[in-house]
Amino acid sequence: MKNLEREIALSRIKRLYGLAAQRASMGTERDRKLSRRYSHIMLEIGRHYKVSLPRGIKNHICTGCGAILVHGSNCSVRISSGNVIYKCGECGKTKRLYRAPT
Repeated sequence: MKNLEREIALSRIKRLYGLAAQRASMGTERDRKLSRRYSHIMLEIGRHYKVSLPRGIKNHICTGCGAILVHGSNCSVRISSGNVIYKCGECGKTKRLYRAPT
């Protein structure tokens, strides 16, 4: 039963992420607020059902304001020494993703 609940929770998280990314790329203030609300609901679902967010989704949520980071819309992306640095356009918080050397 718990596995079924977690599968449903994960599918809802993925669906909300798709909607949030779509809204975040639109650019109006109302859409950005709705996108932040969707990301907040995603995090609540994950906590309630003890489901960790997939890495691709977790890396695109700002830890400062909860906005979905969309390249060219509300965040800037830099590559420094092989590491990817996201800077949120709404709150200014930076997020570093370290890549393993190859």
